Amino acid sequence: MGITLDRREMALQLERAVRYAEDQRQVLPVEWVERTEHMAGCPSRTYVAALGVALLAKATDERIDALTVKRKVSANAYSMRGAAAVLAGNAALYGYHLGVTGPEPLNNQPWFHGERIDQFRIEDKDIEPFQNNLVRYLRELNGYDSAHALLALAAFVRVRQRFAADLGAAQSSLEAAGLPVAASRVGALPELVEQQGLVAPGDSSALAEAIARLAGDPFAGERALQRVRSVCAPEVVASALAEAYDVSSGRAS
Repeated sequence: MGITLDRREMALQLERAVRYAEDQRQVLPVEWVERTEHMAGCPSRTYVAALGVALLAKATDERIDALTVKRKVSANAYSMRGAAAVLAGNAALYGYHLGVTGPEPLNNQPWFHGERIDQFRIEDKDIEPFQNNLVRYLRELNGYDSAHALLALAAFVRVRQRFAADLGAAQSSLEAAGLPVAASRVGALPELVEQQGLVAPGDSSALAEAIARLAGDPFAGERALQRVRSVCAPEVVASALAEAYDVSSGRAS
């Protein structure tokens, strides 16, 4: 039961979407730019990845039901985790950020045990509006053919590439200069900023406390420098890119 998406075909559609995203002459659907930006505000960063996964799946096979999570659900269902592996595996190669890191961005709740996104019961009131909007977006996506879904995916990629470039460059530049950084736990920041410099999104009091704490720490600047070197040093980036190429070519074990 369900539709099995070919990973090579997904990788091909993703490559096409990236080409559209990086061609600044290409007009992309504004509504999907705005929807991608909106999902970035969700306290659960997996919602960014979930949106991208559904877009990739629909661009690959327009028959899929974008609201499904597992293939066993119905004849038009697909595996979100399978598509997520392709999207996450190519993130370093194409320079976009999914809001979460690692090879399995949907290997947690509610994606791990859920069967349909429109049946999730979300108890967190801060996440609930994003859940409702994601359902609305994907219901609309179900009416798309693969060509229109590909443009929506390109819009997603363009936003997430810009996010990764702007956010990562700013923080890594500060840390490379030996300046400690305090920031919210959003986007790529948890990868770049040490734990004691991170606070919950929107918590201005905690951010002020973190700034004061780091300002009074004579060793914070050196730790920041070591942190950015561990993530952004040429040999580290080269290794990550090599792994991404292996995944995209099917050579990964």
